[in-house]
Amino acid sequence: MQKRKLGMTDLSVSAIGFGAIKLPELKQEEVDIVLNKALDKGVNLIDTARNYGDGDSEQKIGNAVRHRRDEFYISSKTLAETRDEMLREIEKSLSLLQTDYIDIYMCHNLRFQETYKKVMGKNGALEGLKEAKEQGMIGHIGFSSHRYLETMEKGINSGEFEVIMVAYNVLNDELVDRDILPLAKEKDMGVMIMKPLAGGVLVDSGPDVSTDSSGSINAEQALKFILANDAVSSATVGMTNVSELEENVRAGISMVQMTEEEKEELETFIYDLE
Repeated sequence: MQKRKLGMTDLSVSAIGFGAIKLPELKQEEVDIVLNKALDKGVNLIDTARNYGDGDSEQKIGNAVRHRRDEFYISSKTLAETRDEMLREIEKSLSLLQTDYIDIYMCHNLRFQETYKKVMGKNGALEGLKEAKEQGMIGHIGFSSHRYLETMEKGINSGEFEVIMVAYNVLNDELVDRDILPLAKEKDMGVMIMKPLAGGVLVDSGPDVSTDSSGSINAEQALKFILANDAVSSATVGMTNVSELEENVRAGISMVQMTEEEKEELETFIYDLE
C-alpha cells in the first residue's frame, strides 16, 4: 500500500483509507473481519465520526481493532461548536474507541459562516481542540466541509488546521480541484477525500468503462483518478465487506499512474452522464 505524507503532520497515511460511515449497518462480527483485513492489507487510516450511528461506528472500531492500536491512525469528528461541547465529545470518542489518544480530530461539516465564526471565536470548538491537543488527547486538528468553498478557504488560510477533508470524485460536482486543493497543498495541509466513489453512485459490479460501454466504471479507476492529484493524501472509502475492500485497495497498492487513455475514457464517461 502506498503511503503519503499527511501535509504538515508527522503522519504517513495509506493512499486508501477506511471510511467507517457504514459500520452501523453491520454486525460486530462483520466489522471485526473487514477492519482486521484492512489492516492486514496495509490500510492504516480509519475515519469515523461521533454522529455515525450515534457513536456506534466508533464503538465497533474500538471493539474490532483496539488490540492493534499501534498499526493505524484514527480520525474522528464532531458537530460540536463550543469548547465545552468539543471536550465532552472527544472524551466520548476516546471511551468508545477504547484508546487514550486520537490521531486526528475534526470539526465536522464546517459550512455556514455563522457556524465558522462560533467555532473559531471565544469559547468556540477550536479552543477545545487546542486544549485536547495540549493534553495529548488528540494529535492533530482538522475540519471537514461540503460545498461551501468560501468557508474551506477561510479555514485553510486561518493557519489553525492541519488537515482538511473534502468531497472529491470524478464527477467533481463540488469543484474543489480548482482552488481548494491547490491552496491546501500550498499551505501544506493534509488532504483527506470523502465520497471518492460519490456514495457508490459511480461504480457497480459491472465491467469497467475501458472494456464495455455499459455506463459504469470500477472503483480502481475512480480512485486512481483521485490519487493522481498530488494534493491528495488519502481517499477514504466507505466499505462493508472484504470484497469491496480488495477492489478498493488495488488503487492504493499499484504505483501505476492513470494513463492519458484512461483519463480520456473517464472524461467521456462523465460527459455522457451530463
